[in-house]
Amino acid sequence: KVQLALVREQRIQARKGSSPGFSGKGFFRVSLKKAFIPENVSGDYWQYARWRFLQRITASVLSVYSTECMLRAVGVGAKRSLPTAAAFNWLLKDGIGKLGKLGIVAKLGSQYDLELKKFRLLSTVVCDISCGLEMLTPFWPKNFLLLASLGNVGKSVGLSIALATQPAFHKKFSLSDNMADITAKSQAQHVVADTLGLGIAL
Repeated sequence: KVQLALVREQRIQARKGSSPGFSGKGFFRVSLKKAFIPENVSGDYWQYARWRFLQRITASVLSVYSTECMLRAVGVGAKRSLPTAAAFNWLLKDGIGKLGKLGIVAKLGSQYDLELKKFRLLSTVVCDISCGLEMLTPFWPKNFLLLASLGNVGKSVGLSIALATQPAFHKKFSLSDNMADITAKSQAQHVVADTLGLGIAL
């Protein structure tokens, strides 16, 4: 009798599990969890993840606006534009940005581990200020190269700091040596945040 009761209970649970409601909502919920939510993380991970998600949305919006401003500054879309000069200035500001990033990162790279939170916050502030400089280019097109180069240096340095400090944060959040899982889920969260930011900017 006990065995029969157990078999019946298992059948009932199996029917519940195969019901349309479970297969739809349950499957969707499990899929979302597997795609975006890492397992075995410390409690402070979620506060960090929320802050990071909002920061990515803001960065995506600023990136769209700053790029639009720079394109306007070099004359793209204007009746009289100079494609060759515009392309040259664009490539030159990228080259200057990379050289500036190399010099600053080489000097400060060894200090990242000493002040992780400080440098991570600094990376966000620097990126936002850099986008602001790029947004100023339409108002001072003669100073396009200077403003765009400074903005590019700042964004390159900010991104470099963020990428350099990120593994240390993920290691702190990890409770069972699952840094790869945390990193993968973070990348998935970033894709959603960047897409939302693009939608807001458009």
